[in-house]
Amino acid sequence: MMSNQKPALSVHNLSVVFQQGAQSVPVVRGVSLEVNPGSVLCLVGESGSGKTMTAMACIGLLPAGAQVTGGCVKLGETEFHPGAEWAMRGLRGKSISMVMQNPMACFHPMRTIAAHFAETLKLHQGLSGKESRRIAIEAMGQVSLPDPATLLDRYPFQCSGGQLQRIMIALAISTSPQVLIADEPTASLDAGNRRRVLQELDAVRQRSGAGMLLITHDMGVVAELADHVAVMYRGEIVETAPPKELFEQPRHDYTRRLLHARIRWNGSVRT
Repeated sequence: MMSNQKPALSVHNLSVVFQQGAQSVPVVRGVSLEVNPGSVLCLVGESGSGKTMTAMACIGLLPAGAQVTGGCVKLGETEFHPGAEWAMRGLRGKSISMVMQNPMACFHPMRTIAAHFAETLKLHQGLSGKESRRIAIEAMGQVSLPDPATLLDRYPFQCSGGQLQRIMIALAISTSPQVLIADEPTASLDAGNRRRVLQELDAVRQRSGAGMLLITHDMGVVAELADHVAVMYRGEIVETAPPKELFEQPRHDYTRRLLHARIRWNGSVRT
């Protein structure tokens, strides 16, 4: 379905290379995509296809050795070149937030959950500890975490993987971003926690109106959440389509291989 909305996130002709000694290896090749407010764009493809590098470039967190060689990103009306770290400092965590796939690695083990919220909310909104705690409890309630006041005083190792993933979502939405990027958010979770996290992400999108870029290789996740799908192969977008069309009439051979590789799909595509 076409929309007259201005995209919350636009990526135009983005290219990224990875330096291996004297050789520059292209990992993202001329990628363009759009995420509309209140909608979910699923970026799908196998491991190594360039999905995470695309997201990290959008948020200005490329790993050492990776470099943006072309393209631009637009957050609402603000355009910037992803390689300009100074341009991202005021936007990352405020206008655009990211949920990583390994929550345990994203929390400092010697700091409480409350301290993580306090740091984020002081940096981006200048809030006091008392006010940040109030917003943290509210955000954690929005992702259905029971007894958030108690959880805030725990350390990451005292929380389960499912709790940490939902805490990370709460942390990401606490600053009311325009765009939420979720990178394989259910990869390390069991089936029960996987479904809960997907439901919370969808509920966050509906309540906040934020645009969501959801990175996955799981076509079941696509079936549950996507409004639109972009298929990535060897650093390039090879096909884009609404999910129903993608499942029923895939055009690119790589998309067909992805679908055939999925053992089971129950047909519950959003329309």
